[in-house]
Amino acid sequence: MVTKLKEMGYRVTLWVYPFVNTDSEVFSKESQYFIKAQNGSTAVNGWWNGNGAHVDFTNKKAQEWFVSRLKHIQNTTGIDSFKFDAGELGWVSRDFKLSDLSIEQTPVSLTQLYAQTVSQLGNMIETRVGYKTQDLPIFVRMLDKNSEWGYNGGLQTLIPTALIMSIGGYSFVLPDMIGGNAYKNFPSKDLYIRWLQVNTLMPTLQFSITPWDYKEASQE
Repeated sequence: MVTKLKEMGYRVTLWVYPFVNTDSEVFSKESQYFIKAQNGSTAVNGWWNGNGAHVDFTNKKAQEWFVSRLKHIQNTTGIDSFKFDAGELGWVSRDFKLSDLSIEQTPVSLTQLYAQTVSQLGNMIETRVGYKTQDLPIFVRMLDKNSEWGYNGGLQTLIPTALIMSIGGYSFVLPDMIGGNAYKNFPSKDLYIRWLQVNTLMPTLQFSITPWDYKEASQE
């Protein structure tokens, strides 16, 4: 499939997260690379697709292991880049023990090390987190936006979010999908058009809902 998409002229990006589910073979075989609980066992926490361990990016060997696996995927499949999800400290079990004990006083450094680690995979990557990583030449993505007009995660939050991220020193801001995530409501044509207009003044455009999902008059 990757080959076919690339023949059509598309760049192909793979969605990646820092979790390894408990029912995977890697969970038991590579446990030395995961965040531990205080009793020394692998710390397990729930995320949006099950229960799993979190890669310990305070461990240099874990960083190298994570990057090497992704580079192997690139070399064998032709994947161009990666979309990195999660990375916030909230996904880590409360009963955690990091490889680098000095970082436990400022555990948010785990987020910083995650972004720094994945930045080795090229300047086409995107993350949704950052902490003292303004120097990295990568996209930083806004959190999901809802397909609505207002300030409840809707269109009216797009510009304020971009401004806040820019003031914080993040230049390569990646807005969420044009029209929002459509989790609860499919965006109306007017909302979609206004969303597209706003995004054209931002660093990049991200489509999931396409213009041809609407009637021809709306496309024009």
